[in-house]
Amino acid sequence: MKKKHMGIKWCLLMVISLIQLLFLTAPLQVKAVESSFRTIGYLPDYDTKFIEATIDFSQLTDVNYFAVVPQTNGTLKFTDSGHSDQLESLVTEAHKANVRVGVSIGGWGLSDYFAEATSEANQSKFIDEILAFVKKYQLDTVDIDWEYPAEEYADQYVGFIKNLKKALGKKINLSICVPTGVASNGQATGRWENHFKPEALKEADWVNIMAYDAQVEGAPNHSPAELQKNSLNYWNDLMGGDQLGKLVGGIPFYGKAENGAVVTYSKIVAESVGVPNTDSIEIAGQIYYFNSKGTVQKKVQDTIDLGALGVMIWAPTQDAAVKSSNRLMNVVVNTVSANNVSLDEPEFTVSKEPAPEVKSAKWLMYVFVVLIAVVAVLLFRGHLLYLLPKRINGKRVRRANLAKGISVLLFLVDIVLLLFLLLPTLVALLLMLAILVALYAILRD
Repeated sequence: MKKKHMGIKWCLLMVISLIQLLFLTAPLQVKAVESSFRTIGYLPDYDTKFIEATIDFSQLTDVNYFAVVPQTNGTLKFTDSGHSDQLESLVTEAHKANVRVGVSIGGWGLSDYFAEATSEANQSKFIDEILAFVKKYQLDTVDIDWEYPAEEYADQYVGFIKNLKKALGKKINLSICVPTGVASNGQATGRWENHFKPEALKEADWVNIMAYDAQVEGAPNHSPAELQKNSLNYWNDLMGGDQLGKLVGGIPFYGKAENGAVVTYSKIVAESVGVPNTDSIEIAGQIYYFNSKGTVQKKVQDTIDLGALGVMIWAPTQDAAVKSSNRLMNVVVNTVSANNVSLDEPEFTVSKEPAPEVKSAKWLMYVFVVLIAVVAVLLFRGHLLYLLPKRINGKRVRRANLAKGISVLLFLVDIVLLLFLLLPTLVALLLMLAILVALYAILRD
């Protein structure tokens, strides 16, 4: 039996070698591996003119355009300082850099109409408006920044979040923005579980905690180093524990005085003699409290140590210039890297806009499949017999029978290649392995 099938086994060996070569040389489209840390930047519409000078998109995994305002009838509108061109430009630039883009709906002073928009009468229209907005601007995330639902609307908020997440599906992320929960003195700022019920928060893909603006009498620093850990623990406990993987701790890139006046970190750097290494600075007779590079490093480290999802920045446009050695974003990404943690690459790096070379390679594979089929048909009909050897290992070969055997094997190769192109790679590999094992078993018998 071995001698009878020697020619076919020889051809089978060549086919297996060909398949192995294809799998080694063909570029595989592999879905991006989900990493463990996100860096989310809020970009206010009134700051978009500073993006080019201050934003290095490679340091961010997500950006949220702030803001779009809900209306009483369930529609959406840009603020007076925002417009569609800003958002379209941001989506284009961020997606080029493989950064997810979200839109923040609401915000401080922009949440007056949430109750009406999410009411039973308007909620369906409101959600449809959000879906249309996401589709129009090719967004990846919807960020709900209702500041803040009164206790009487807590159940309405739960229903809205659940319905919105169901409508968005798995492909579009839903995040929720919440206050610090803890003041600068370590005490809770309220009973926030009466406003943001756990069942609403758990429905979201993640929760952004505004761990700043937490100053109280006797504790003027609005965002001290320990506030990061305190805020993450507060919301984790409120959600019932074991939820840190869905929590994102906020870090301010601005300073704030006791009287509420604010100044950007970029101005603090400009006013400071040398690199600012304390968390307060006097500018024009006013003391401003801010996060120095050391404090930012500690906050990021605490976030990683707790196992939280990541950090959120308000706002990256307030950082020092891209080429400055004083940048706080440099501290963020360097701390992440020092812990051997990767930034969470967005999943659309492969699926939304495949690289041109991947597309070309795939078309070449289809061409190759067609060529194999043509050769197989010609062999089966006896048109290429002159290409086959007359003898193998000194034994005379019936080339007509050999041609038909090779053509069958080529057809099997074509089937495997089509599976490889049309099905997920792992499934194709398993099917190919099963076919080869079956062929080996037949020939061995």
